[in-house]
Amino acid sequence: GYSTQTILATPLLINGETVGVLEFVNRRGQPPHEPFAPHEMDWAARFADSIAALVEAHETAGLIETLFTRTLENARREGVAKGRGRTHRDASGELQSWLKTVQAAPEHCDLLSLAISLQAIAARGEAERHLCRDMLEAIARWTDRRRTGESVGYLF
Repeated sequence: GYSTQTILATPLLINGETVGVLEFVNRRGQPPHEPFAPHEMDWAARFADSIAALVEAHETAGLIETLFTRTLENARREGVAKGRGRTHRDASGELQSWLKTVQAAPEHCDLLSLAISLQAIAARGEAERHLCRDMLEAIARWTDRRRTGESVGYLF
């Protein structure tokens, strides 16, 4: 039968959270197997970082796909229910409720929550879209100044 002689396990980390493990078990050939060398451990860590990035991208893509599907479903229902007084706020609330049930990285959920909120506000009209854009640009300028150490006393 199969017997584990040596194992090299490296965590797959996304923002400090373990999402999996990359394992190398034994070496080719017959035992006794040489232990894994430090340079092999370094390579395993590099591979693990790359694989973790792919896992994160895959999870994000799935989350975005589900969000788009839900958004389209809500838009369709909204069109059907328009005569019954259903609003963008109702659809946005449903998406926000759904997002609270999603198991994903908190940063991804936060970004999608922002997107849902922006869409709900922007759907209310041109003035609201301009206000959103202006506020986001002001926040971006503020964070740029904060990052570079400039005075950040006011947004505009």
